[in-house]
Amino acid sequence: MTSLPLKQLGKDGPQVPCIGFGLMGLSAAYGAVGSTEERLKVLDRAYELGERFWDSADLMRSKAYADSEDLVGEWFRRHGKREDVSMLRKSKSLQSPPVAKESPRMPRVTPSMVAATPI
Repeated sequence: MTSLPLKQLGKDGPQVPCIGFGLMGLSAAYGAVGSTEERLKVLDRAYELGERFWDSADLMRSKAYADSEDLVGEWFRRHGKREDVSMLRKSKSLQSPPVAKESPRMPRVTPSMVAATPI
């Protein structure tokens, strides 16, 4: 396992890697989505590399948009490592208005919307 630099999350929170692992790309936004098994291997590799601070959003739970959180749940069921990974879940994500007719609506999250919530 590779060791990543750690920082304490908040005043009394856990030690987490300085760089979080964003989950959006597992299910949307960056091209073709791989099979469930391929995407679970991505989570395996992130864990092997020492990434223990995973970042999601309520938007990632939407079936119309993505299934990242369901995939993470499956990974936890298979590996039983839920206590090893700190999850950050941004909630109440807003969609920014499209810049042009053909541009997509992108998530817009304000600091007041961020909450560390167990999945």
